[in-house]
Amino acid sequence: MATRKIGDIVATKTSANGFRKYVTIGSMLKPDSNDDSKGPGFVIALDTHINLAGLDQRDGTVFCSVYHPKSAAPAVPTAEKPFPRPPRPPEFAGDEDDIPF
Repeated sequence: MATRKIGDIVATKTSANGFRKYVTIGSMLKPDSNDDSKGPGFVIALDTHINLAGLDQRDGTVFCSVYHPKSAAPAVPTAEKPFPRPPRPPEFAGDEDDIPF
């Protein structure tokens, strides 16, 4: 059974200094073999390391949102599009006797 990721499940977490942080807690998947006549057929996969008690809650309920998935692959240079080279430092224009050491 093949599935494809259709969304990231995200909840908020407030730090001690009051800043709100968005935490990805899982994924929403859709099986390719889904029969649409039986309902939407979504699958939710929560990460095992998530502590729901540590997330923001209202009346004992943790509210989550689903967003388009982020691509997790970092940028990799290719032959067509290499990373730019940093500029070279300027050449020493003085005499070697000008060096103070």
